[in-house]
This record gives sequence, C-alpha cells and structure tokens, in this order.
Amino acid sequence: MRAGLLLAALLLSGASVAEDGAVRRCIGPDGRKVFTDRRCEDAVVGGAADAVPAGAAPVRAGDCADSPEDVRNRLARAWRNDNPIELSGLILWDGHGAQAARAELQALATQLREPLLAAELEPFDAESAELTVRAGTQTTWTRTWRLQRVHGCWWLMP
Repeated sequence: MRAGLLLAALLLSGASVAEDGAVRRCIGPDGRKVFTDRRCEDAVVGGAADAVPAGAAPVRAGDCADSPEDVRNRLARAWRNDNPIELSGLILWDGHGAQAARAELQALATQLREPLLAAELEPFDAESAELTVRAGTQTTWTRTWRLQRVHGCWWLMP
C-alpha cells in the first residue's frame, strides 16, 4: 500500500513537469541560444550550456538582435530567404509549449511564402516596441509583434 502511494506520488509529480511542456529559449554563457523544456536557471551542461546568471554581461554582439531595427532587418532577411528557422530564432519562446510552438512555426512557414510588403517599427520605450508586418500578393495580411528587450537582446514576442 505504501509503495503504491509512493509510486502514485512520483507519477503525479512527473506528470506536472510533462504537462508544462514549455519550450524555453535561453542564452548560454558563451552567447549561444539554448532551447530547453527546463527553466533557464536549471538548464544542464549535458548538451546545452548553462543559462546566463542574473547580473551577467549581455551576450556577444552578433549573436542576437541588439536593437528593434536589428530585429526588423533580420526579419526582412529571413523573409527574403524564405527561412522560417532564421525567423524562429528571433522569437522568445518562453512559456510556449511544444505544440503551440510547432503551430506557430507552421503558420510562419506558410506566411513566409508571401512577399513582404512592409515591416514598420514603432518604438515605445527603451525596453519595448512593436513591429507590424504586411505581406501578400492578391490578398494582404497584417501581423503585429510586440518586441521586448530581455537579457540584453531584442526579441519578437509570439
């Protein structure tokens, strides 16, 4: 009986981790992007770099967008190259589960097939902005992303 309760407790505790299923994008101490299902603070070295501790220096220039204009330029390059992977690297995936991230990536891949008509930037303050993208041929569509500065880098917020 006691072993059964212990097993049930272990299964339930494991289920709560699995249910979260969030994909987090962390920046390792070497400036590389690390995707994990763990909190950035808990990322392990076995195949992924440790997350940047609080108060650490920002990542090296060139590894992430250093301004809203840089995000816009990288987005335009990804669009020109029809490269959803490059575009996905501009998105801060914190809190997105695997299924939600997959759906977002599939939608982006479809949208990238349309020509980019405009990418208009509206800065708000030193830490946030908005980027409005218009694309299409016969029918145009518009999408607005919030941009946020996190850990010294600028990200598209899905």
